[in-house]
Amino acid sequence: MARTIAILAAAIALTATVAPNAHAAGKGLDLMKQSDCLACHSFKLSEPKKLGPSFEAVSKKYKNDKTAPAKLADKVKKGGGGNWGAMAMSPHPALSAGDLNAMVDWILKEGGK
Repeated sequence: MARTIAILAAAIALTATVAPNAHAAGKGLDLMKQSDCLACHSFKLSEPKKLGPSFEAVSKKYKNDKTAPAKLADKVKKGGGGNWGAMAMSPHPALSAGDLNAMVDWILKEGGK
């Protein structure tokens, strides 16, 4: 009985440390991995610079911008440049509104973690 309780306590403690990362690997991240996002964007500022900004940089820049989700979803769909330098992001017109929102939501909420 004591061994079972110890195992349960260990499982609960492990779940508490894994749960935030489980959320991070949600639909938005899965969609980005299936798309071409990771070819141009890294996750963290500390990682080598790619063509576009890291997801962490985007998350930090738009942290307090209430219009960011709609603005960024539109930017991903239509593509374009000017916000982060001369290199333009390619458009992704085939992405649904739901997929775009999931991706942008992940970047804004999880990209800075």
